[in-house]
Amino acid sequence: MKKTILIVYLLLYIILFSINAGANDQDILVISEKFINYLQNGQFIEAARLCEEKSEELRLNWKDITDNFGDLINYQMEKNKSKSNTVEATLAFEKQTVYMTFFFNEDNIIISTQIDVNPYVEDSIYSKKYIRENKGKVLVQTPEVFELTNIILVMTDFGIKDPTYFNKRGVYYNQIIKHFTKYRNHPLFTKINFSRENMFNYLALRSNSLAYHFNEDKIVKNEVYFKIMANEIFLENIDLIEDFAKVSNFRSFYNKNKEVYNTAIQLYKTTIPVEQMWVWLEEQFPIKYDTYKIIISPVRSPTNNTYRLVQAGFKKCFMFVPSIGSADIGSLEEALLSRALFTEVVHNYVNPTTDKYRSNVNSAIKNIKKWNKQKYHYYQSPYATFNEYVTWGTFLLYAYDHYEQDLFLKVKERVVRQMTFNRAFIRFDHFADFYLELYQNRGNKKISDLYPEIITWFASYSI
Repeated sequence: MKKTILIVYLLLYIILFSINAGANDQDILVISEKFINYLQNGQFIEAARLCEEKSEELRLNWKDITDNFGDLINYQMEKNKSKSNTVEATLAFEKQTVYMTFFFNEDNIIISTQIDVNPYVEDSIYSKKYIRENKGKVLVQTPEVFELTNIILVMTDFGIKDPTYFNKRGVYYNQIIKHFTKYRNHPLFTKINFSRENMFNYLALRSNSLAYHFNEDKIVKNEVYFKIMANEIFLENIDLIEDFAKVSNFRSFYNKNKEVYNTAIQLYKTTIPVEQMWVWLEEQFPIKYDTYKIIISPVRSPTNNTYRLVQAGFKKCFMFVPSIGSADIGSLEEALLSRALFTEVVHNYVNPTTDKYRSNVNSAIKNIKKWNKQKYHYYQSPYATFNEYVTWGTFLLYAYDHYEQDLFLKVKERVVRQMTFNRAFIRFDHFADFYLELYQNRGNKKISDLYPEIITWFASYSI
């Protein structure tokens, strides 16, 4: 905690070190306090956006960083081909590591910011009984408080208006609208809303719901997880969430729909070959996990995410993915649904491997725009962009090993099109061909052993 406080004050000092003459001291102080609060609360995207919006007031002095903070903040500055500077800082915030990348022009004014988080945290307690009951198992669940947060998010202004973000087809969604619309004037909805530009609060609310369960009408902490993400939006609004659940009679709604949840869980288990993925991934990477936990909802959006937790040597992967809408699907649809899970779970193998080569990746991908033209902030760093290329590319290697040739080619065409055009990772088509050929000629190497060759390809292709 002392280290965290010290780093926070050092960050505040850095931000205040050089002030634009057009801004007054009080304005700068307010901006800087907001920035520090965002970091402390785990609201890293909000911190990045604040930097961009207030770039005229925030300037960094590189000599001051070098002279005074080198032992606490790992940094590097380099010129890329667009002649803009890049500074990276690695900050240790208690049990999370935050990687901050600032892109600035020749006048030292920030023009873009990316903040990545390593979510490998020890915020869990596993008893011997829990370990015995979960070790080696794949668990697919729709927890009660988790589904409550999904319904809350569906009923926000964004959830109601956006035509595609949630699964609005079928009887279950219609039941949600019929049951909960009358409660949209609850004060909770003045506190909770989100947008496509600000998904972090959405992810934090949904993910941290796993740390809670119902005790009668009270929402209380469970005995296993403290929290999944640093952002405490769930805890900050827990009284309103609890009151909404009570006045809307949510628990009765949940109990009446248990067959819906159980059917979705069974369909997922019988459709997606999770154990096969698990075995294959641990043949390709040295990293091992003790259990997989897959969280689904019949109304879930396609915003997938994953976390890995460890305590006393017991390692668990969480995957938040969409449920399956129908059992009547063909082999291509089944493969693409498998992709949705695979490209989440594989982050738990790829990201820790990339961590060992982070500086090499940063040197290889010097101009993000040559690789990634996404609209939002989520992958605007060499590290995040590289990991997306490798995770989706690794799915194609898995597909190559497990699907018949005709099906594999169809899957490859769909995945390449989605990544290259829909997701705007604009060189993925070239990477997919390179990665597949590298894998086919790997000899006895694991995928983790191919990293130097992969990074070399990115570096040579960046020229």
